[in-house]
Amino acid sequence: MKRIISMILLFSTLLSFWAFPTTAAKVELLTMPFHDVAKSAWYYEDVQYAYSRSLVNGTSDTKFSPTAVTSRAMLVTILYRMTGSPKVSEPAPFKDVPQGKWYSDAVAWAVEEKVVNGVSETKFCPNDTLSREQLAAILYRYSQSRNRDVSVTGEIPDYPDRNKVSDWADEAILWAIDRGLITGSLEKGKVYLQPRGDATRAVLAAIMHRFCVNILEMELLRFAYIPLDNRPVNNLRTRLQMEGADITIVMPDESLYATRMDGQSLNPNGTTYGDREGLLAWLKEVEADCDFFVISMDQMLSGGLATSREMTHHELSIEYGIIDYLAELSERKPVYIFDTVIRLATTTINYLGRDEAEYDAFRTYGSVERAELSGEELTIENIVAGYQNDIEGNLIEPDISEERLECYHATRKRKLVLAEYLLKKSENFAGVFFGVDDSYPNNSIQTNEIAFLRANMGENAHLFCGTDELGMMCISRAYADYYNDHAKLQVRYFGGKEDAIVDMYDTGTLREAVQAHIRALGMTCVEKNADAQVLVLSRISGQEPADEFMQAWIENNENQIPTIVIDTSGTKLTFDSLLENMPVENLFGYSCWGTGGNTIGIALSMGQTRLTWLRNETDKSEEAFLAWTKALTFALIKDIVYCPSAKYGIYSFAPAEIRKVVMKHERTAPILEGLAGKQMLSDLLDKTYATCPEYTLIDFYAPFARNYEIGFTVIDVKDAPPEPEEPTEPSEEPTESTEPTESTEPTESTEPTESTEPTESTEPTESTEPTESTEPTESTEPTESTEPTESTEPTESTEPTESTEPTESTEPTESTEPTESTEPAE
Repeated sequence: MKRIISMILLFSTLLSFWAFPTTAAKVELLTMPFHDVAKSAWYYEDVQYAYSRSLVNGTSDTKFSPTAVTSRAMLVTILYRMTGSPKVSEPAPFKDVPQGKWYSDAVAWAVEEKVVNGVSETKFCPNDTLSREQLAAILYRYSQSRNRDVSVTGEIPDYPDRNKVSDWADEAILWAIDRGLITGSLEKGKVYLQPRGDATRAVLAAIMHRFCVNILEMELLRFAYIPLDNRPVNNLRTRLQMEGADITIVMPDESLYATRMDGQSLNPNGTTYGDREGLLAWLKEVEADCDFFVISMDQMLSGGLATSREMTHHELSIEYGIIDYLAELSERKPVYIFDTVIRLATTTINYLGRDEAEYDAFRTYGSVERAELSGEELTIENIVAGYQNDIEGNLIEPDISEERLECYHATRKRKLVLAEYLLKKSENFAGVFFGVDDSYPNNSIQTNEIAFLRANMGENAHLFCGTDELGMMCISRAYADYYNDHAKLQVRYFGGKEDAIVDMYDTGTLREAVQAHIRALGMTCVEKNADAQVLVLSRISGQEPADEFMQAWIENNENQIPTIVIDTSGTKLTFDSLLENMPVENLFGYSCWGTGGNTIGIALSMGQTRLTWLRNETDKSEEAFLAWTKALTFALIKDIVYCPSAKYGIYSFAPAEIRKVVMKHERTAPILEGLAGKQMLSDLLDKTYATCPEYTLIDFYAPFARNYEIGFTVIDVKDAPPEPEEPTEPSEEPTESTEPTESTEPTESTEPTESTEPTESTEPTESTEPTESTEPTESTEPTESTEPTESTEPTESTEPTESTEPTESTEPTESTEPTESTEPAE
């Protein structure tokens, strides 16, 4: 992985430039082999920086030739490759820039981007020596093309040769002086600007060094992010995560990636799923301005998670084209992708009219043990052929129509075929994450699929159970890779069941799940000298292990030990102690949300991102600290107020109704009051702390019109608007209204929901948009008796329609472990 990132982040090729993030990574200075660059030379550190970063090579193995001149074509080619060598639509308009030269595409690109104008309408003079004012002007225009701030005020200082600056270069020279790129040259006791002097290789190294440090590194990292869908875990929480690390998040409009459930409004393009063509166009538009790319393949290839469970077509030219583009992009910029192993039931309740009975039938069918394949027998053809037979080779006869069963098998095959093609193209991806969606502890229809993926994965790929944590994990891994900072963690388990199955949606033990997530994030487990401790609470049946867990957390906080807290107990037994003590001063990550896999991935991602920020950012912003406090507030409210209890008191999905239930819950005020004024770690090296503001919550919403999950905004009370009036009567009945009763035996009666975070639109299938006759509405939703038809099953000719997620009427209470009746968050 380190080798892959280094290859992508560092320049190489002609004059040795390559595509690199517009925010420069930390540079490890190398020993130079050049005999003509003395340590006493004014340009020694500049040449060392440029050489270490592969900005420039020597003119031979032992010579740098610092006084040799630089040509106009060289600088333009440098900037072209810095931008990723994008394709050009037309050749350069200059007679002296014929096609086929090493600089032809670079000059054509520079003209398109208005980085260069030429010395006349027909001449560029590629081999002419570059002057200092030309260098400043080209860098100025390049910064403009990359949307960098180039504003300046005032006039050029009164250098003795100030009047020698050309009129066309006046503003660029002022900008270059203001940004510290040009400092002048001392001659006979005076400092001269020398605007028309030659830009030698030493001058080029010096100015590019300053340009990288003063212009590019001063800008925030920019992450282009395409989420799985529009639920808060995939867009709201990831946004807070990145803001908490001083990362600029660049996301497409929600209508391009939103999933709309049955009865909800369609996206602007008339679909209920993400817009693949729109997202691809958006990616190409932002490519030059972004440093890292984190992309959901379910969104890009299928329009979102819900639709990926429904598409059955096997004419995959569009999908292959998208994968090909991403593979090409990964040669220019670091690209992290995440995908899923399709869950046992390839349906989503209240999406395309699917119901709970159909979900249960498919999950039961998928859970039947199949014969395991290995070696040369582990092929897609053999896996698909074995779908219909049990472990003894007998035909499985589910209570499912033949037509629907064929669609089920076709959907699974499509996902496998796309995953195989993706892995064949994945060599240059910075990271490939596969999450097993809604799994099962025993041998199932997923077993051979998982084995097939593992057999074809490269060193940059990871697979584990869980889905909703994937976006946060890829962001966290990319940020740590940027700094080449992969933390060492000491993991401590409480509850005694770390070597038991995590829950009914995982295939392995809790210890295995924790280790798999840590490896995927690029971190390691150690017994001592750790950078942080991870406290993990397993499934429990009494108060004592919960108390031991909380005591360890409190002691770590008192001893200023960076701590990540993972509560997979499925109970409320830690809540009272948490509210009483609020040990958050040295907390780096927390979660008890969703499935065990979700909880592990979210907490570790929060912790790694915060640890990387504290250990590496030299200019930490107050905004990043506040974003962290908001992310923690959001996690605590969602995890210990809303999901375990408050959601069962909602009688309407109107924002005011949701707000009333949450804000009046008995644990909400203690959380908000307990966090207000807390001194939280703000600088790891100096052990300094900053104050958490007093927050309140506004802008509540239920994106899927169900109560499994909601979103809201955390805001400083000083900035909060007046409290809204409470509604007099509910405007809409929720799908889930009663708190679950205790149940100790796992059942298969209800579908694991996908967390009711807003889901993004699922992407179009192969061809036409749905008409009124193919879009289910509230009054004409397709039922099981009419499936599969064009109105209910996405095929090559129809687009999937909207739906809502399964209910949560059987979620476990604090005294029971989650069973198959609990709803995992996607």
